[in-house]
Amino acid sequence: MPHQIKTKKLGRDVKRRKALFRNLVQGLFLHGKIKTTEVKAKLLKKIADRLITKARVGNVTARRQLLSFLPNKAVIKSLVDTQVAELANKNGSNIRIIKLGNRLGDNTMMVSVELLKVKKTEK
Repeated sequence: MPHQIKTKKLGRDVKRRKALFRNLVQGLFLHGKIKTTEVKAKLLKKIADRLITKARVGNVTARRQLLSFLPNKAVIKSLVDTQVAELANKNGSNIRIIKLGNRLGDNTMMVSVELLKVKKTEK
């Protein structure tokens, strides 16, 4: 009986799973939108929301914590300096998951994951 399993394994060991989510989060922050499977997207949403929360602080400690997960300094700089200001300043998630349908090869549900932006209203 498996007890206290905190996350999905996705058929990978810890290092490969961590590398997978590093690449997915980096792609999401670079492009603003990615396409992946539903299970990966749900786990990605939790990780990305935690990183966005750290980026909102914006001090040196937060940048170093982000750098420990994402090795690309350009992604962290754009996340902290520009993207956090554009993201909705609200309680809850800043990520939207949209179902696209099943993949032809193995019938896996594919989704689109995108960052929410603040709607700018002109007065």
